[in-house]
Amino acid sequence: MMAMQQESRTTPATVPIALWLDQTQEPLLDRLLAHHRLHPIMLGSPDTSWSRLTADRLGLQYLERPSLCWSEEAGCPLLIGSNKRLDTEELHRVLASGSRKFSLVPRPGTIEEINHDSGLSCTLIPLFRNSPTHGRLMDVMDSFGRPRAINICIRCRPEHGHLGGRLFDAMDLVLDLCDAPQRIDATYVPTTGCPGPEQLESLRDLHGHLSMNLRLGPDRCASIMVSNDAGQWLRGITLLGDSGCLRVSDTSLSWYASDGGIIESIENDDEIDGTEFIIDGLVRNLDGKAQAKSPDRHRQVLALCESVRLSCRTGTAEEPSRMFELLDRV
Repeated sequence: MMAMQQESRTTPATVPIALWLDQTQEPLLDRLLAHHRLHPIMLGSPDTSWSRLTADRLGLQYLERPSLCWSEEAGCPLLIGSNKRLDTEELHRVLASGSRKFSLVPRPGTIEEINHDSGLSCTLIPLFRNSPTHGRLMDVMDSFGRPRAINICIRCRPEHGHLGGRLFDAMDLVLDLCDAPQRIDATYVPTTGCPGPEQLESLRDLHGHLSMNLRLGPDRCASIMVSNDAGQWLRGITLLGDSGCLRVSDTSLSWYASDGGIIESIENDDEIDGTEFIIDGLVRNLDGKAQAKSPDRHRQVLALCESVRLSCRTGTAEEPSRMFELLDRV
């Protein structure tokens, strides 16, 4: 099995946790219940009837809304897996808590929410920065040199995450690989029945597919595609530069020279779905093994994501520098 699974088995103590899930995430609930490190004790959902019946069947405490978990169990970590929006007041109550909070959706999801909540946020999971191959990618970059072309593709099924979360993950990776883009030109295709581009008020309104081109400077380019309406989990990166081609996924890394020869290759045939990466991200954070970034980094990534959202709404390219200026005034 993969290193991510072996590493999580080094600490035997179980951690009680409260869950806020959609009914479509029942497979995630099953995996959480079976995990040796996690001990679900409360369950709630926007799908009220499902969560009541399921909590009763499993002997869990029913959770009427996420913020109530701390009135019942002080300090209990909370996983908000649901893709459905929390109302504004409930979101503020959740963010204001000093307990550990994890989410598949960026929270806060707008610059205005950062202003209101003084920068408090849930920890977003899963992120590629905690993927088994991320550390090796950063090491190889020292030898590979400056990439001239970057392509990032991140996709999942709806129950494995939110499109805003996939976008945040991609933009977090962009900042690992290069400077902030000068311009972003994005296109959004919503899942059938979801709001169109002109109705996007927050990253939490995103459901479906996003593609974008990033201008990084006169001699660099980047393209990104993200989706939470795909049938398969994938996080893939391709870097092109004077040193050849570097291709990276969650479980593999291949560096090809300009003449096609293999300089380095790390392959793993294990097929891992999004559920396992969600749980791995949760356990890594609870065990203090996740790669942490500063609150300023969260704000910078959110500013890039907001630029994407605005580009989708306006149909024109946006300059992230405008969002950075807004952040400076928050």
